[in-house]
Amino acid sequence: LNPNKKAVLEKTAAAWNWQKAGEVDYVVKGNKLELKVPRSMLGLKDELDFEFKWSDNMQYENNLMDFWVNGDVAPAGRSNFHYKTTK
Repeated sequence: LNPNKKAVLEKTAAAWNWQKAGEVDYVVKGNKLELKVPRSMLGLKDELDFEFKWSDNMQYENNLMDFWVNGDVAPAGRSNFHYKTTK
């Protein structure tokens, strides 16, 4: 997060090679954080169907085991959130 009220969105280019996808607007209310992510930044055009994981303060970027022992991550371990829209 930065003073310009933008959060950095990154995406993997495979094998833990992370690239900045862009900056997104965000709002914090109490203990809730909401991000506004354009579909184009995710490479999605039609119905949404994707998996994601939230992480913060990881100590070793290229070490999958770091999801277990450092920083904050949701959901824990190997699990991912799955978001899918339906008609």
